[in-house]
Amino acid sequence: MNKNVNPVLAVIIIALFGSLLWLKFHFYGKALDVPKVSFLKEAPDKTVFFRLGSKLYQYQSNGILKRTIDLQKLGINGDSGDFDFFSNGDLLINSNEYHGKLKENLAAYARFENTTTAPAKEGKGLLRCKLSLTLAQQHCQVFNKTIPELQGPHYIHIDRKTDEVYLADTTRHEVRKLSPSGELLAEITTGLQFPNQVYLEHSNTSNNKGKKLWIVDTNHHVMKAVKAETENFGDLIEKHKTILDGEWIWPSAFSKLTNGWAVQIADNAMQNAKIVLYSNQWQQGSPLNLPVKADPVSSIFTNDTLIIADANNYTLYQFDQYGRRLSNFAENESKPGIYAALQANKALDKQYQQWSNWVLYFGLGVFALIFIYALKQSVKDQAKQEEEAIQNSQQIEKDKIIRLAKLPMEGEWIEAKPYFKITKWIILGTDLVLVALLIYLIVKMDNKVSLELILMLLILPAIITISIIPISKISQYQIGFFKNNVTIKTDKGKLISAPYNQIKWGSRFFSIGDWFIPIGNPKQSIFPYEKLQKMLMPYVSPENKLGEIDAFKLQWKSPEGILKYALISIGLGLLLIIILKRHQLMGN
Repeated sequence: MNKNVNPVLAVIIIALFGSLLWLKFHFYGKALDVPKVSFLKEAPDKTVFFRLGSKLYQYQSNGILKRTIDLQKLGINGDSGDFDFFSNGDLLINSNEYHGKLKENLAAYARFENTTTAPAKEGKGLLRCKLSLTLAQQHCQVFNKTIPELQGPHYIHIDRKTDEVYLADTTRHEVRKLSPSGELLAEITTGLQFPNQVYLEHSNTSNNKGKKLWIVDTNHHVMKAVKAETENFGDLIEKHKTILDGEWIWPSAFSKLTNGWAVQIADNAMQNAKIVLYSNQWQQGSPLNLPVKADPVSSIFTNDTLIIADANNYTLYQFDQYGRRLSNFAENESKPGIYAALQANKALDKQYQQWSNWVLYFGLGVFALIFIYALKQSVKDQAKQEEEAIQNSQQIEKDKIIRLAKLPMEGEWIEAKPYFKITKWIILGTDLVLVALLIYLIVKMDNKVSLELILMLLILPAIITISIIPISKISQYQIGFFKNNVTIKTDKGKLISAPYNQIKWGSRFFSIGDWFIPIGNPKQSIFPYEKLQKMLMPYVSPENKLGEIDAFKLQWKSPEGILKYALISIGLGLLLIIILKRHQLMGN
């Protein structure tokens, strides 16, 4: 417990665990990057499109694959945004894969409002693309050059009767209406907080007046219907609370059924959503019976069937409009399509997750081995010292009288070993290196930075700093030996003295009043070990030797706070482990 830390060894151990943490989050980031089905849309010809990373899979309503479109060949990257189709079959999609700066990434993760107003780069942004059957005939052109660059989540809905576009810019809390040629017609700039999916519901009147634009107003926990006409765009018509039990209070997407709605409601982490059925009058029904650990991210109702994309399980579920489970979409397809791609991605995700967990378990195992070794070495060293003390006791008694007589009136002072005095710079340097490494990881992951990584950025440097602060403080002490007493000069210049016969001591420490000074062993002592043994230990009283419990109590009260800092470090370490394994601990 009282064994001091060799700073060189400490740096090596910190580098080892830093490397293991880097590997863990490297594999964790690779798992996040595995493509998952993000959006589903029905085209004008009633075929269904699924977006999986950089590919669009087009299926007939009966589950037969029609074709696969490689979006990268059209200059379209990223998979964070929605898409939809014009009445003639043209695709509207965002071409940017946004790479934000660290500040912007952190702001996006913390769900701060996006206040940037810069338009998309030349040739980028919203594109209208012709999806001809041959690649040579496929081409895209910029749809709008004036609205701000879409950074992160956004949702698109196109009115097939008029080809007018409705766009939810989620992080800016805005919804826009665009003409078929891309001109901004109207926008909602107030009253929304993180609007997500939008959907236009037509009335049955012949002049098509009274259209309702449904908006998922996520952070207000409601579904809103507003007027869709340009002249009074955004005027509220009705709203309905969509909150489930417990932490499921964040609606994010929905599908219009024949006789109601299927609303996707996420938990506090905006994950692990449940699908809840509502009637046309917004009477809440029961959640759909989804598999364990399901995380639905998108759904579509087509051909009297609700198709749900589960990002966590890499599965496309099917339900009828009454909530009865059907067979999974395309799981029996005759040629490789989206089902095969999802299974391959699921295996890859699992592999990266396993590697990430193995690195964590390996790190915990190494920590346990180091702790056991240190404990055994401590017991061994203590026994050796006690044996040496018995062998040298007679000679020490003879030297005692001689040495005290020779001490000068001004005493003899000793200081900490030189490399312990630079401990505070080791703290600063290690923290800077670790923070730089974690910042690099965050930037590398773009907007997919995880909660675990953000907290790691805050907690790990704190653990390192708190662990070494007491050693840094003690290394600034000076110890003076006089004929009648021993004096400690603290890092603040305070002098604390006590006669030899009042000094409390143990095999690895001594104490003057409340001040606890660790001695350690010859290799890891903060102060010159041999000199301490020679100048102090022969003259302390045997009856003042403390057992481990009394030493623990004394160390707890000591102003340098070794035990208190150690307990804080252990607590932060346990918190870090809980954060890393929180989903397993929560059974989710």
